[in-house]
Amino acid sequence: QGGAAAMGHRNAEKASLLYRFLDESSFYQTRVAANARSFMNVPFYLPDDRLYEPFLRGAQDRGLLGLKGHKAVGGLRASLYNAMPIEGVRALLAWMPIPLQALEPCIPSRGVRRRQKKPWFSRIELPPPTHSTASMAIA
Repeated sequence: QGGAAAMGHRNAEKASLLYRFLDESSFYQTRVAANARSFMNVPFYLPDDRLYEPFLRGAQDRGLLGLKGHKAVGGLRASLYNAMPIEGVRALLAWMPIPLQALEPCIPSRGVRRRQKKPWFSRIELPPPTHSTASMAIA
């Protein structure tokens, strides 16, 4: 099917379609800088935590599976591995405007307060230091 170069081109095209939609959306958001984006996993977020369950349920009803984000960072994640055809990305893009229209009254600017998630590393509890850094010697 064209070898590794063709596969790379297809993967870039799939990711580009999804990132373009996310970048233009005022409802969905991606928190990954443009220069650090993956072609394989595209994380994205909804404006309110209460919207994830209905979004995932509706997606599953349409055969869109595996969209739940990683437990450490939350949100949603579209996995665009080599076996995922571009039609799968198009099916996701066809579904994404539907929750936007149905849940528009819940968008934060219309009165729902959005809870900010802390990054995963902020939830790590470190033990208190046992000594002052000022007294540490570098060996």
